[in-house]
Amino acid sequence: MRVGRAPARRRARAGTGLLVGTVSAKPPAEGEPFHTDRLPYKRDGRGRLFGPDRLVAIDADGAVTDLGPGSQPVPSPDGRRLAHLADPDSLEFMDADLVVRDLDPAGPRLGPARRQRAPRVVSTVAWSRGGRLALIGSDGLMGHPNASEVYLGTADGELVSLTGTTELWPGADAGDWTYSPARLTLAFLDEDTLLALDQRGGAVQPIAVSATGVRRLSAVDGITSEAVPAADGAVYAILERPTHPQEVVRFGADGEAAALTSLNPYDLAEPAHFTIAGHNGAAVDVYALWAGDGPRPTVFAIHGGPHGAFMRGIYLDHHRLRDAGINVVWANPTGSTGYSRTFAQDLVGHWGELDENEWRTIRSHLASIGREATKLAVWGTSYGGYMSTWLAGHLENLSAAVIQAPVVNQVSMTGSSDIGYTFTPRGVGYDDPKPDTVADLDERVAKAWRNSPLRTYPNIHCPTLILVGDRDDRCPVSQAEELYTLLRHRNRIPVELVVYPGESHLIARHGKPRSRDDRQRRTLAWLTTHLGVAGK
Repeated sequence: MRVGRAPARRRARAGTGLLVGTVSAKPPAEGEPFHTDRLPYKRDGRGRLFGPDRLVAIDADGAVTDLGPGSQPVPSPDGRRLAHLADPDSLEFMDADLVVRDLDPAGPRLGPARRQRAPRVVSTVAWSRGGRLALIGSDGLMGHPNASEVYLGTADGELVSLTGTTELWPGADAGDWTYSPARLTLAFLDEDTLLALDQRGGAVQPIAVSATGVRRLSAVDGITSEAVPAADGAVYAILERPTHPQEVVRFGADGEAAALTSLNPYDLAEPAHFTIAGHNGAAVDVYALWAGDGPRPTVFAIHGGPHGAFMRGIYLDHHRLRDAGINVVWANPTGSTGYSRTFAQDLVGHWGELDENEWRTIRSHLASIGREATKLAVWGTSYGGYMSTWLAGHLENLSAAVIQAPVVNQVSMTGSSDIGYTFTPRGVGYDDPKPDTVADLDERVAKAWRNSPLRTYPNIHCPTLILVGDRDDRCPVSQAEELYTLLRHRNRIPVELVVYPGESHLIARHGKPRSRDDRQRRTLAWLTTHLGVAGK
């Protein structure tokens, strides 16, 4: 057996004492070519995929046994069965079949795979003590936002949805790569009732799900994560509020959160909250940290996705800018998840267009309440980088832009991103991402280019800082380089490109400490300098 550089990326303890996990295939020897005949052939944060993941079992003596292809193993409580994902040899990113197999710990070995009738994208699996099986999954296609659903059944029978897309929206877009807190928790409260987490707006709250419906276990404003049920009916979890970092809490029968720890004995400033009228009159949540009264330099912070959302937690970068004397404004425009299916799907085929109008409305609203942006900057990562580039080419009188790991060219993104061949065409608005003729391709390329912020780069007149990791497979470094090259070639404005060696798309959360520190320092310095508050 060849074990990858990261042994057991996902581990689960079986009831028999075995540790079951996933390992990756070992890369070829140095200097050997990379060879593949599959899609996807790379994944952000992992790099090139050198072969299918494999399951391994580790016993108490440390002996390792190869159990064959598979990933994300979840043993039943008695350790006699194993649910895991199996590769269906599909072109779809993250496509996988859920299978259940008998697990013989004496071997250890697995029996024949019994494929479950479940959605394609499975994010979380749980077993009950009585042997029932549950999961959170979606039948949505990559690039189209679809609500996740909770399914319940047996290991040998059909899994039935307990929730509809209008009733429950746990987590971010099921086709997205970002694991929001709402997608990490699924547990049995009893044989017929499940504990899950529900994302509404920016809050993530515990809920009980059964065939009779959804019952909210708390309405505390914040982000609940790592929730586990207790025998007395309480729920223990980690809770982060907009003003207070994470603490361990107990949700009682009344839904109130009683803090069990005081690891962070301080509070941060409460963000202001207001709404503006967005696409088709929908209310768009807007949040702000005010650095002082009256008009001030302002930064628009834009989230990624586009089918993601700003959660009701703490964004330290926002507080650092506020402390420097800059107002920071962030929002969940059309396309954001956690509101309604229509709200998220309306952006498909209209990237940049609808949310540009909403950011313009936000700018006007600030002026109407006496908080006009005396100087305005835009700042975002991933789709936030896309939207920052879009606004830099469309909004008037911008003073600065910080663009991290962006999408700027929808045409080249299609073939260079690990998800581009499905996510990008569908996000642009194609019904089928695989054109059959040259004429089909020409039509789609034209539409993709019209929807690319690089198209309006001649209109970018503000100082621009571009940051990216050189191992970013989600929004490849070439996207940032295309923007930098064209802007720098004009030689009209200050433009800088920063490439972080060895970093993926997830640099802000999982990058090396020195990379994250450098990114924060450069961003703060760029914005304070060009907004005229340096040294304050």
